[in-house]
Amino acid sequence: NAGTGTFTITATGTGSLDLNAGTISCGAFTHTAGTVNATGGGTIKAAGDISANEGTWNAGSLMINNTASVVTQNWTPGSVAWYDVQINRTNSDNSYDNVAVLTSAANVTRNLTFSDGELASGTINVGGNLTVATAASGGAGTIVLNGSGAQSITFTAA
Repeated sequence: NAGTGTFTITATGTGSLDLNAGTISCGAFTHTAGTVNATGGGTIKAAGDISANEGTWNAGSLMINNTASVVTQNWTPGSVAWYDVQINRTNSDNSYDNVAVLTSAANVTRNLTFSDGELASGTINVGGNLTVATAASGGAGTIVLNGSGAQSITFTAA
């Protein structure tokens, strides 16, 4: 279920948040600084806009997951090094499934899973693998595979 409040990570110096394989569901999500450690995995599911300045994700996933009738969910990625990202904008009316990457390219150091929705604008650089489900609608945005090793693109059923 989608959360409704705003979840903010702000760290000074060497502060960090460990997800411990858990899931945080929130409305808007802000990451202004600090490190996300996700021992054994973990996910932050954001149903609202996502904004970031700087920081690092050493593990864990950001799920862009708005099921409500909001035309566009904005993602301002900043210089954060995102670990795994999943775009999962499910809505029975496809006019409400846009994700817009604003201001700068998003840098995903590991994998991008494009389950559902539309990348309406912007660029996502992917250092690992890309998985695209049949429910993904494409869009005018760009996905760049720029990892230093072998990368794969997998297409899956919805």
